[in-house]
Amino acid sequence: MRRIPELDGLRGLAALTVVVFHLYPTVMPFGWAAVDLFFTLSGFLITGIILEQGDEPRFLCTFYVRRSLRIWPIYYVTIAALLLAGNVSWHRWLPFALYLQNTDFYLMPLEGMREKVFTPDWAMLNHAWSLAVEEQFYLIWPGLVLLAGRRRVRALTFGCLVGSVTARWAGYPSSILITRCDGLALGALLASVLHRPEIASDAARRAATQPWLRAAGAGLTLLSLWLAWGWWEGRIRLPLGFRMDAPPAEVLSVSLIAFVIVALVAVETGHRRLAPLRWKPLRDLGTISYGVYLYHCIVLHSVEAILPHAMPGYRALEGLLTLGFTLAVASLSWRLIERPVLKLKNRFDYRTVPSHTGQRVGPSFPLSLARE
Repeated sequence: MRRIPELDGLRGLAALTVVVFHLYPTVMPFGWAAVDLFFTLSGFLITGIILEQGDEPRFLCTFYVRRSLRIWPIYYVTIAALLLAGNVSWHRWLPFALYLQNTDFYLMPLEGMREKVFTPDWAMLNHAWSLAVEEQFYLIWPGLVLLAGRRRVRALTFGCLVGSVTARWAGYPSSILITRCDGLALGALLASVLHRPEIASDAARRAATQPWLRAAGAGLTLLSLWLAWGWWEGRIRLPLGFRMDAPPAEVLSVSLIAFVIVALVAVETGHRRLAPLRWKPLRDLGTISYGVYLYHCIVLHSVEAILPHAMPGYRALEGLLTLGFTLAVASLSWRLIERPVLKLKNRFDYRTVPSHTGQRVGPSFPLSLARE
């Protein structure tokens, strides 16, 4: 089982971007788009697993056990720590524990939403709305794909895209699954495009997708120029801070950019032009990126509470302390909790096929290169 090492580097960049965005939103106004890059990566990986392993016995059971081992441990440890430390009240813990903290936004008017989001209680986990979106996607998408059939995956992704944009136009906040599944759907679309078992080698697959990638690269360039020009002219609003009323076209645009980036990395893996993404410190950051994302707001709030705001160089020191402590906590979390728990995944393989050498071999589809 190989991995696409560049995807770990991409995760590392995305996690670092989110941290810097929450520290200095005016310095990195498009930093919020890193969340949509994470969504695209998740849609790509999860759909690839479904396409490759969906016919295996007990697939859904194995899938949910493996996802739970990856996501739940440090998430629930974090909730328990916040409750025990007295930083949050007990009466609102259940929606967070069930990944349902954003579901009441389906019924809440947009103008009344901000007051709820910015209440002091649970502010340290406000950013976990994206984890709720992903968990809800994990719950629904595998069964939907298996029920509709693999040949209808592309139709499902286009339906999700249209529904997401329409829901945002209708005024629903962009922190719920029906309005923020652009990246998830585009990642799923990419997985279905690259799922070509008849093409065995990476070189043949690269050659077959070159025309498509060139067109996607041209579209990425034009889209990026359009976003930059719209921002410069003031026609495209930037969601500085935690803003969930992003314009419909804005989220779709950044998701399309993320789609092209992930496609280029997946197809061109191993190429010398992607060498920066294979840089070991960046890949290591990608390995602990989940912890970095989960902990960084908690660390930021803690630093803000302790550090005197009137001291010289406060903003720079706040950034250094937040980044340093976040990386330290995420590293310890990986070594002490995540990595030991992930070893349990070996007991829940999707399939084990004996080879002629007697060794176990995994799936041959290139999406198995991605880190699960």
